[in-house]
Amino acid sequence: MVKSVPIILTLFVLAFSAPSPRPAHAQVEKVTAGEVRDRETLRGFVLWAESVFGRIEDMDEGTRVLEEVRTEGSDYNVGNVYVILFTTEGRVFIHGEDPDMDRKRAGNVKDDRGTLVVQEMLATGAEEGGGFVEWCWDDPADPEDVLCKDSYAIRYYSPVSDRDFVIVGGYYQDLSNDR
Repeated sequence: MVKSVPIILTLFVLAFSAPSPRPAHAQVEKVTAGEVRDRETLRGFVLWAESVFGRIEDMDEGTRVLEEVRTEGSDYNVGNVYVILFTTEGRVFIHGEDPDMDRKRAGNVKDDRGTLVVQEMLATGAEEGGGFVEWCWDDPADPEDVLCKDSYAIRYYSPVSDRDFVIVGGYYQDLSNDR
């Protein structure tokens, strides 16, 4: 009996320390939309937003966060920096700046170079740890705007809807040209 205790204890530890099929959403450093200045802060912003979204456990909390995503000046939306959530099939689930884009397909959106930019965002987001996607189009509201910009995309799992999404953070992103 005494010899079986270490075996049982070892099995118990292994069972509860085995990697989950879904990643845990660890607390990460908070980087808000208003703090985005470069690629590294953009990455930090998206990783922070992903950690918050991934911890949403009920519809009330999800609704509250959605309101923040849509509110100019919130942690998720400042000027031309905001988040967009895509289904893994390329449909806009939540567009932080343009609610008219919600539920619209965007998989065929091309940037000014002809790149299928949403397809690149989805593919890059699906990679382990996500990554940057460069795309090019002009923000007509910003005369100082540079043509090519970065987004950061990462896949995340929503426990409320029991499905995966791709969260993208970046600068002005006009998805209305889906053909």
